[in-house]
Amino acid sequence: MKHNLQKTTLPWIKRLLIVACLGLGNPAQAQTIQATYDVYAEKSKIGELEVVRKKSSRDGMSTTVIDTAMQLRVKTFLSSYTLDTKEHVVMNPKGVITYRADNAENGAKSHIEGNLKNDEFFLKIQEAEKVYNFPLPPLGYDPAMMVLVEHSKSSDAQENTLTFLDPDTFEFQNEQRTDRGEETLTIAGNTFFCRLIEFKTPSSRGKRWIAKDAIGPFLVKEVGSDRDGRYSLLMTLYSRLP
Repeated sequence: MKHNLQKTTLPWIKRLLIVACLGLGNPAQAQTIQATYDVYAEKSKIGELEVVRKKSSRDGMSTTVIDTAMQLRVKTFLSSYTLDTKEHVVMNPKGVITYRADNAENGAKSHIEGNLKNDEFFLKIQEAEKVYNFPLPPLGYDPAMMVLVEHSKSSDAQENTLTFLDPDTFEFQNEQRTDRGEETLTIAGNTFFCRLIEFKTPSSRGKRWIAKDAIGPFLVKEVGSDRDGRYSLLMTLYSRLP
């Protein structure tokens, strides 16, 4: 069954993963951190992404709350494309316990809700007048780039595989990753020690520079290519909020 949920001419935006690494500065004092990114297709800016991550406690268990918002605007001589998405995720060491997303693609709206109940994750998708329900195993979540992943322990191996839930088909897909070691980046007035990760899926490939702070891993930069051509994401802001 194929769905248009969050489908864009740039499907790479949904393929990003969590990879742990070291961060510079003193983020350990912060419990809420905001990051923003510019999104490029080839050399043209087409949108922006905002990610706000918050560390809290619920029922005596450490909890991470993530809110994301993305806007894409693509114009050509013959057509135009718009996408607005918002996500709200709550997760703890057991995985994602609450997931909510609202999307507007060229004006067509959709809504997704997901909840963990009795060791099963129930995902409900509403598109126009259609409703789809998916019972799934417990899931994790990539807090930087809006993708649900198989809930499992992360691997420190140089080469490993991430299993993620494809947001177009709602089928599990694999991404092959290779850790190329540490690399230092200075972006948006901050310096980060990152892991340089090369990745490859059936439809895309590229490189990610990913750092880690007191809340968890986050994307600093990505460059790659897919069926629609070359793309990149570049951090423009990294800020600790009150």
